[in-house]
Amino acid sequence: RRQRQMCIRDSSITVTIKSKTVNLGRSSYVKGTVTADQITVEGEVDGDIQGKDVYIKSSAKIKGTIRYSNIDIQDGSIINADLTIS
Repeated sequence: RRQRQMCIRDSSITVTIKSKTVNLGRSSYVKGTVTADQITVEGEVDGDIQGKDVYIKSSAKIKGTIRYSNIDIQDGSIINADLTIS
């Protein structure tokens, strides 16, 4: 069973996250896979992101793969990733 909401702030973790909603705060660093219906990234992700709605804030740094249905990318974010519409 998936968790409904996950919020990570001021943390550095290596993990596989599956949830309905994931919010990665400005000081977060996640190495691994993030899967959710709604994902908001303000921090750093090194790995795979898969979501229906993906919101990438200006402070985000992403390296890896992003699979999405809808995506919003703010100016200032740093993305070194393959983007795929799913």
